[in-house]
Amino acid sequence: MRHACATYYRQLPHPVPPADLLPALLADPVTRAGAARHCALDTDTAHRLADDPDQTVREELAGHPDLPPPLRDVLAEDPGPQVRLRVFARQDTPEPIRAAIHARLLSDVPPRDWLTDLHTDLDDDALEHQLMSEMARLQLRTLRLPWVTADPLPHVDSPYACFRASAARSDDLPAPAVARLLDDEDSSVRTTMALHARDRIDAATAERIDRAYRPEKKTRWRPADDLPSRRTSFGG
Repeated sequence: MRHACATYYRQLPHPVPPADLLPALLADPVTRAGAARHCALDTDTAHRLADDPDQTVREELAGHPDLPPPLRDVLAEDPGPQVRLRVFARQDTPEPIRAAIHARLLSDVPPRDWLTDLHTDLDDDALEHQLMSEMARLQLRTLRLPWVTADPLPHVDSPYACFRASAARSDDLPAPAVARLLDDEDSSVRTTMALHARDRIDAATAERIDRAYRPEKKTRWRPADDLPSRRTSFGG
């Protein structure tokens, strides 16, 4: 049963615990975070989970589809960056709150190379906070939202690169939107759009995107591996 309530699971769909066991699973700190995503959120349960000292529990609550708006707004100010990121990613999050979360996630940057500095004076709590902030920024850059992909046009000019990249995953964008995303300032957006418009770009555009490719982490893959090249365009 603990496997069913794990917050990480290698295969989809994620297993769902039986409804009659959820009260006991929510009562157990070991399984509470994994059970939170499946429970019915009555008022008492929602407030109890929002006050849980375990950030993972609050993170799961922040992604619950039935989260009441007042608690959503409370979690938008949560000290845990991953909790705030979950609120940022919600479809029902008001734009001013989303913008504030985005700005805070990007501004909470360590003043120095705290991870490799052997003489760091950070205590354990501060070090954990910096690590969680770094992870949240990476997750923000790689975040892809199905609800944005399903309705991409309102997000083609979003101020958030992850929203524009999510829009670029759509296969139904009109030509002007494709052109804008192929010329986006962010490498991940350009690359995502190119991979979803292989038959709509020429070799020169593919080469430009490959040359400007800036991966989030080290990889041997390049856009040129999957995009048309000048050589293939001429049958070479």
